[in-house]
Amino acid sequence: MNESAPFTGLLERESEIVRVLADAASVDDATHRILAALATWGKWDVALLWVPDDELGLLRCAVSWSRGEPHLAEFLRVNERLTFAHDVGLPGSVWSAAQPRWIGKIGDDANFPRAGAAGRAGLQSATAIPIVGAHGVLAVIEFLSTALRLADAEHGQALSLAGRQLAHYVARVRAEERLRDSEERASAIFEAALDCVITMDHQGSVVDFNPAAETTFGYSRDDAVGRPLVELIVPKPLREKHRAGLRRYLATREPRILNRRLELEGCRADGTTFPVELTVTRLGSGEPPVFAGFLRDITERHQAEADRRGLVKEAVASRASEEAARVRAEFAQHEAEAERARLEFLAYVGMRMASSMDYTTTLEEVARAAVPAIADLCVVTVIEPDGRPQPLAIVHADPERERLARELTHPESAMSAALPGVVEVMRTGEHELLPEVTDELLLEAARDEQHLRYLRALGVRSALSVPMRSSGRTLGVIALGFAESGRRFGSDDLVVATALAARGGLHIDNARLYTERSRIAATLQQSLLPTALPAIPGLEVAAHYRAAGDQNEVGGDFYDIFPSEEGAWTAIIGDVSGKGAEAAALTALTRHTLYAAALRDSSPARNLAFLDEAMRRRARGTAAFSTVVCVRVCPGGDSTLLTIASGGHPPPLVLRTDGRVERVDVPGTLVGILDGARFEERDVRLSPGEVLLLYTDGAIELRRRDLAFGERELERVLREQPGMPAEHVVDAVAARIDELQDGSPRDDVALLALRMVPDA
Repeated sequence: MNESAPFTGLLERESEIVRVLADAASVDDATHRILAALATWGKWDVALLWVPDDELGLLRCAVSWSRGEPHLAEFLRVNERLTFAHDVGLPGSVWSAAQPRWIGKIGDDANFPRAGAAGRAGLQSATAIPIVGAHGVLAVIEFLSTALRLADAEHGQALSLAGRQLAHYVARVRAEERLRDSEERASAIFEAALDCVITMDHQGSVVDFNPAAETTFGYSRDDAVGRPLVELIVPKPLREKHRAGLRRYLATREPRILNRRLELEGCRADGTTFPVELTVTRLGSGEPPVFAGFLRDITERHQAEADRRGLVKEAVASRASEEAARVRAEFAQHEAEAERARLEFLAYVGMRMASSMDYTTTLEEVARAAVPAIADLCVVTVIEPDGRPQPLAIVHADPERERLARELTHPESAMSAALPGVVEVMRTGEHELLPEVTDELLLEAARDEQHLRYLRALGVRSALSVPMRSSGRTLGVIALGFAESGRRFGSDDLVVATALAARGGLHIDNARLYTERSRIAATLQQSLLPTALPAIPGLEVAAHYRAAGDQNEVGGDFYDIFPSEEGAWTAIIGDVSGKGAEAAALTALTRHTLYAAALRDSSPARNLAFLDEAMRRRARGTAAFSTVVCVRVCPGGDSTLLTIASGGHPPPLVLRTDGRVERVDVPGTLVGILDGARFEERDVRLSPGEVLLLYTDGAIELRRRDLAFGERELERVLREQPGMPAEHVVDAVAARIDELQDGSPRDDVALLALRMVPDA
């Protein structure tokens, strides 16, 4: 019997599948509802969802559905207790092959272990399809029928199409969840910072105010955010200098105080002032600029310096103890210089870590700065995310000893570079102080003869190892040593080393979080664009896309081109409101809805109307909207017919063979925000060698006083390309946009060009 008719209806109701995915509260909710819908539409009696169990390495039944007849209940209970290995049964074979499979008669299939239970339930035919994600099969959907059903290609194709939609939905939801997790971890690190961290926008207003700043200055975050920074923490005599400095930087971009350690006065909420150590850095390179200030109360240090000065004066004034006073003064001076060196070193470390997300290079620079500032030897070891220790730097005050130590280090063994105590610090997360390192201790710590030669080559006589920790995890170890200098580590050195390791752990965690967020955003962005442009007989197709802003944000522009009916294709380009995960969700809804609409109806205007209705139903009072151009492309022998509809989007441009550029203005409102939206169509023909260019507003909005400048430049560049291939046209336009925006676009830019081949 032929069961393809219901699934022809399924294709016609593909918008319903999109609505189910958009309205579902979770992945499980969407899966259950789609499972029931597919079975009902396809007239199947039983539907089962099999998912891999990561611990067992087997398939288990996660969701089941039936038409509710009592004789099917036993079969459902049997499946809830079963698991399938690769190639076992219908689910296992589909899992292994990642291809759909159809069984016309269950009793004749030797690889169907549930044949007895299926027979008692009256089930005769079955089929299964895989749900395939980027990293393999996510699940297998199985359908069974009490009627004998022969394999139907159209039926199977419709099921596979539904499976792909569900896989895209699951992948997108999981990517959004990972992005939210990374944002929460970054926020937790900001909250736990020991230093005051205050961010300020280009107008001088507070953007964020961490708990340490609340404690130090006496303002709550809610009181501080949005208020001018100068009125909160800057003493009145210094406020005008602060304002003038900000104005000068905005006008000249000359970084007079950026990334430098400064000592000046701060002001608390009660009006009292106190000395602070300040480093200001600019966050990223976006415009307008945002600044971060790292502040520390140094009242105790100033008091200590005042006490030392008083001690020197007292010694000079006392003739009876002149020699003792001289000794005390020399000692105080030595201590002050040592303390100043430590503080300058920590300030440098903080500045370097705040100005770069490349922790590998930064920690190597820190190790170089540590020798000889606080030690004769510094070895930095980082624990990779997979748990492997990785040595990043070995720095010795004696270049010859450093060279020999590097030669004796095994590239395949991170522990071959470890000093005594490092392994114990990695295990416990606590510091290890060895004031005296004897040869007996080296013999005890060495793992083999090569490691012993390495330790002796370093000449270590005192060692201190401290863990780099963040968020309760040990991310690495900084090991310090004294050799030829003859010094020994004490409590003061432990304080400096602990502060250094705390900054190092926070820096590593921040850098990894930033890298992970960027990777997730790039993956999500790529999933919202077509993987490849189709080959259309008689036409050249070329595209360009560039997202603006930070690399860990998802843009809102999109484009696509796909076959929609026999001999016709649909091209779309658009821009959704918002940024990040919200824009990604809206982009996916827009692309998938237009794709589904174009498959059932060839009219671009009706497709936009369908999208408008779907978006307004989903928005539920929010301000989410989209601008879209939808084009039906029908290649012919002498010309190509283009039917164009626009939803509030910049008009397409047509480049004729004589160099003329024509704007294709088509009336149409924004999509998804207005009741009674109307969309019209206009037919345009491309002759051989002529080009249709679709673009988003990022290509023409250049933020100049002359608002039409961007449009004129776009048309001017296009007029210079007659006879050029589509890819050359897109490259020329993209290069001019990049040039006009100094290589940093302020908005996303998407271009899509179609050119009729001259000899088509």
